[in-house]
Amino acid sequence: MTKNVWKANQVISMETRLKDEGRKNNIYVLAQMISKAQLLIFDLYSDDNNWGGC
Repeated sequence: MTKNVWKANQVISMETRLKDEGRKNNIYVLAQMISKAQLLIFDLYSDDNNWGGC
């Protein structure tokens, strides 16, 4: 997991998985940093972290 510096309105891609999960394909979701400790999570998912077609 990488460390992100909190910047208001910055859009980030988050990898979702359980600590002990052994799946081969990862799932990524887009989120936007709104204010301190608040994320707006979008209903957009990707399995290869490529957002060019969105």
